[in-house]
Amino acid sequence: MQTYFCTLHKSLPIINQDVFRWKLDNHASDSHFSTLLLSIFLITQLTPRVNPNPSSNFGEQELYPTVKSIYSLLQSTGKVSMELVQAGVLIACYEHCQGLHQNAWLTIGACVRIGHLMGLQTFLQKTLPEERNERDILETKRRLWWGIVVTERIINADYKDNRLPLASEPPTAEDFLPRATPDANTYFRVKDDFLLPDDVLPGPKGWQTPASRDFTIVGSFGATVQATFLASCVTRHILDTNRDLATRANDARKLDIALQSFIGSCIPPPGQSYGFYCGAFAIRTCFALYLFHHEMEVASQLGKEDDLCRSTIAMQSLLRTIVYLLKQGSSGVPIDLEMLAFWSHHMIFLCATMHIKFGIRDENWASDLEAMIDYLRYFAPRYKLYRNDIRKLELSRCDPPSLYELRAGSDSPTMQE
Repeated sequence: MQTYFCTLHKSLPIINQDVFRWKLDNHASDSHFSTLLLSIFLITQLTPRVNPNPSSNFGEQELYPTVKSIYSLLQSTGKVSMELVQAGVLIACYEHCQGLHQNAWLTIGACVRIGHLMGLQTFLQKTLPEERNERDILETKRRLWWGIVVTERIINADYKDNRLPLASEPPTAEDFLPRATPDANTYFRVKDDFLLPDDVLPGPKGWQTPASRDFTIVGSFGATVQATFLASCVTRHILDTNRDLATRANDARKLDIALQSFIGSCIPPPGQSYGFYCGAFAIRTCFALYLFHHEMEVASQLGKEDDLCRSTIAMQSLLRTIVYLLKQGSSGVPIDLEMLAFWSHHMIFLCATMHIKFGIRDENWASDLEAMIDYLRYFAPRYKLYRNDIRKLELSRCDPPSLYELRAGSDSPTMQE
């Protein structure tokens, strides 16, 4: 249990640790709580502390089928509880990390439906009571719903068809965030300490880079929710084809500026590297890459050379930044990789993929790619997802760079490889 609360729980805090330990110590458990215990043991198979010998495949071949069968049986009874939903979220996270995309998609979808039955989504718009015990219970429900929303979008972004409809509603600017700390009496909304895309306006000299901002005050999980809000905005922008070209271009600029501004939220000041903000940073970075890639496709289709150049430079600049941060982290003080959000590693795979397609082919290109693959190799023994990702990168590393042609008026972007 200690491993779970010291690692995976830090980035996705969906369980009230005090309540959990009280039930455990007082044997106040039922079948749903026991299934949650098994789910925690399952998800900690991703850590070397619990699973020092991943070659045994104990988690994948024995523990996972057992836990999933018990969970499915309990779900079929129609009885719902917080513990059952929490177990489902952890199982979905494990399935995602093992590359079981369809299973993860179905499992998290069931969590959404059960959450709706329990009214978990309603706590995003409610202020919490002052009485401590009741407040903590409702805060846990709010955190659990946010955990569902975040996890579903993480799974969706990695699924082979990420145009599938989401079961949970996206964050709104007025929703309450999870509290920054358990004893915090200040409640922030998604829009607080945050540049919304709709609030971005061109200045006297046109669109400008946002002013630097301070480290966030909403806490690590709150920042993850805000990053998920931006991710939903990017997804909506990419899928919405009913706007005129000028509106669409302005929306893209607003999103780009909001994404740039958010970087400061996730970077603590020197000497104050507390919290776990890699999850928020990774979501923000992945969806910035999705946005730049989409804008490159659109510019190619419309024959907009300046826009294509701008998006390509933005893509390459972001890739160089991530590679620089990765190499600096590897050469400096050792990073406890087990403390990072489990979904943050997908950012490295996505960067490596875009690096092969659009990275500048200079003398550092090959070593930069190898640095990203080496990073993923650390997780490959316990994460089948990253074993598969490494295989994809190895197969594509010799591919020529992808070049977009300017084909104004064509029905779809043309790729020349």
